[in-house]
Amino acid sequence: MKFPWPNELFLSDNCTCLHKQRIQEDEILDVVDIVWHGNPSETGPKLCIRQTYLENERFVILNELHKQCKHMQEGEQMDTPKHPRYAVGQTVLVVPSQKSRHDLEPYEIIKYITEASRQFAILKPLKRRREIDGTGRPNELVYTTNQTEKISADKIERACLVRFYRPTDAVNGLIPAPYNRDGTGNAFYIITRLIQDNGASNLVPIGDDIPKGLIQGFDPLSPPPRKVLRGMDLYCGGGNFGRVCWILMGENVR
Repeated sequence: MKFPWPNELFLSDNCTCLHKQRIQEDEILDVVDIVWHGNPSETGPKLCIRQTYLENERFVILNELHKQCKHMQEGEQMDTPKHPRYAVGQTVLVVPSQKSRHDLEPYEIIKYITEASRQFAILKPLKRRREIDGTGRPNELVYTTNQTEKISADKIERACLVRFYRPTDAVNGLIPAPYNRDGTGNAFYIITRLIQDNGASNLVPIGDDIPKGLIQGFDPLSPPPRKVLRGMDLYCGGGNFGRVCWILMGENVR
């Protein structure tokens, strides 16, 4: 198979720091203009880079951190907080600060703060409904309002999926997979919020008052954002090379 773009280069994360063989200024013959994140079909004769080839033999989408080797990144991050792995509004799983029957509990990231060069996350707990009134599925959560917790940002274990639905969706069995699978794939759903009324806690339907800041998980009922490619994997024992075949051949395979 012939690669269709002669003007596309790939950035590599391989460096010469450990061998102390960095290229010296007097060894540079010329400087070449590169279109970063460009599409090779639209950049004409100019060279472009949109992917990085990692040492574990896989291609990933280029990001700004790839322009520095890991040794330079580590040096710059010695005295500065790390860039957050998860965005504000993302729902994540964290080891609970209080005793719980579950190893991990879901939270919403409210904001990040830095104290003494350490990064902390302010989290809103998303409580399990069964622990509030004993009803609901194992993965049904309740949206809280005023409660927050502060933890070290590096204690966030991983992201999880959370979507809002109406109570009638739960009653009529209209919540789609994976949100109807009792937590499989770390997928949760919310149909109520917890409010305080005259000193008492009550659950009310979330309705149309959906929190704008929370980043919901994908909607399995919405059409895909792009046409699904058709393709065929050939001799893909090397790993991600199979994915390349799908991208390049998808529209032509019958």
